[in-house]
Amino acid sequence: MPKITIAQAIKCLITALKKDPGYRYSWQANIAMAYKDNEYWYRKASKRRYMTKADRHAIANKAADYFLTILCMTSKSKKPAPKRSKQ
Repeated sequence: MPKITIAQAIKCLITALKKDPGYRYSWQANIAMAYKDNEYWYRKASKRRYMTKADRHAIANKAADYFLTILCMTSKSKKPAPKRSKQ
């Protein structure tokens, strides 16, 4: 298997996202759901009905971390449990 650089891998991913609308949509949906899931978990843990700017910032960072965690899982990995931090 030939070795490729990170830059080449990213370029390949970008090309695939541009050429295949369905593939792009799958990424979009997964990013969106990472946010929605983390907002739900945050609201449930904090028992807040309304979110402040700081809350949304915290949720966005948790969602980004969650998305990257899922992205880096192998097919043999189990789905990670939701991260629930104390507010």
